[in-house]
Amino acid sequence: MDLLEGSLEGFIELLIARAKVKNDLNVNMTMIQHEENNILKHSVHAKQAMALFLQTQSDSFLAAKPAIEDTVKDIKQHQRALFEAVKKALQSTLNAVDPLAIERQASEGKRYFFPGNKYKADCWKDYSKRFQNLQRNDGALLYEQFLDYFADTYQEKTQS
Repeated sequence: MDLLEGSLEGFIELLIARAKVKNDLNVNMTMIQHEENNILKHSVHAKQAMALFLQTQSDSFLAAKPAIEDTVKDIKQHQRALFEAVKKALQSTLNAVDPLAIERQASEGKRYFFPGNKYKADCWKDYSKRFQNLQRNDGALLYEQFLDYFADTYQEKTQS
């Protein structure tokens, strides 16, 4: 495999991995358009992409150089979006069991004339309920919430 074919194969594999992530997150997928389609995003392997680059001369597809530039831009954007999405999803998930938020909600919902042990016990009970709720069914809710936050942030960061 020569340098060009190997490079194109690597780009295609990265784009396929990116498409799988987008599919799993149920976010916008790359669709065929009337013009400026990236051959690398619609090819299964490098030989197919090289053949299409050599025979395709139309506005429907990007030429080789712009297609590669577009691929690199998309992969960089994907990497940044993944990092930001993990960060935001983790923070949002932790916010669900934030002790300060629980204390604030406890003090808003009830009147504690002497906020001592009863107040702390009520906060602890609330925290325990929230945590157990997230862990129920092998952490299904925790995973679902994390994935929702992740998908929202990922989609936001990959909108062009």
